[in-house]
Amino acid sequence: SKMFNKLVSTAMLLFFVFGCKTMDENHSGLPWEEHGKLQVSDNDRYLVYEDGTPFLWLGGTAWGMTEWMSREDVDLYLDNRKSKGINVVQLCLFWGKRVDYPTNFTANAPNPYGHQAFLEADGFPDASRPAVVAGGTPENPNDYWDHVDYCLEAIRKRGMYAAVLPFWGRRYVNATHKGQSWRVFDRNNIAGYGEFLGKRYAVEPHIIWVNGGDVEADDGGGFVTVYRSWAEGLIKGITGEAVTWNEESEQWDAALMTYHPSGAPMKNSSLWFHHDAWLDFNMIETHVSRDKIAASIRQDVRLNPPKPTIMAEGHYEGQTNQKIAEAIHIRRQAYQ
Repeated sequence: SKMFNKLVSTAMLLFFVFGCKTMDENHSGLPWEEHGKLQVSDNDRYLVYEDGTPFLWLGGTAWGMTEWMSREDVDLYLDNRKSKGINVVQLCLFWGKRVDYPTNFTANAPNPYGHQAFLEADGFPDASRPAVVAGGTPENPNDYWDHVDYCLEAIRKRGMYAAVLPFWGRRYVNATHKGQSWRVFDRNNIAGYGEFLGKRYAVEPHIIWVNGGDVEADDGGGFVTVYRSWAEGLIKGITGEAVTWNEESEQWDAALMTYHPSGAPMKNSSLWFHHDAWLDFNMIETHVSRDKIAASIRQDVRLNPPKPTIMAEGHYEGQTNQKIAEAIHIRRQAYQ
């Protein structure tokens, strides 16, 4: 009868509504809680979740977020990127504030709340002394690192991943910006900085650690060992255990790590670190050489042991390094 059909339809609707409510209560919507941690696939070629669900890295760069952006700016930016489907935000904790694009960088610049990342000695940032002041919160910061906490929490609560560079290697390790960069980090202090970050962010499920920073790891200055020391320090901070860059250890599983190279054609992270125990996957940068994407990936695919390769920084829309990128160029990068 019509009445019976109506009752059945109503019952099915109520079942659907209450069933959905129950499912929502049991699932947070955060991908690492739905599918487990992000890791390398069993065949060592891809990034997947622990339950085998594939992961597509769709990233945006906001390198200077912690230095430039207020809490309101951070929320505005992340809501916009989330609405566009971006699921990874690449940011640098100690980037070097740009005061007159594209030159004139400053070291240890204050963030929007007037806080600096490190204490200083004779006007120079001391990488062994992060400027931490007790009593602050992400919403009411007392120091620079409270605001870093806010940025990372804002990314996490939106179900996005943070690809975190601890420093911009080009500026603060290799110091390749002539007259505008400084060797703030070296073998004497970089492991300690890694340990500081490891202890502070050990429990964050959405952080992907990105060593390096737009630079060739060894341009004749022996910087490969410096970057390796940072990776060792990070794991010691997370796990409390000492590890060595060239020795396999289950402690390395405590963090997902890679290296952000320069845009030099075919000089991927694999050139220096492919066989290192800490490097889970490779990165390529192609915004200067946008026609080298497929070739760069093929180069990494031929290597043993196999590891995934991610295009970490493609060509930006508009003009970059005297090259104009229009919509077709951006699409072409994705197709490659």
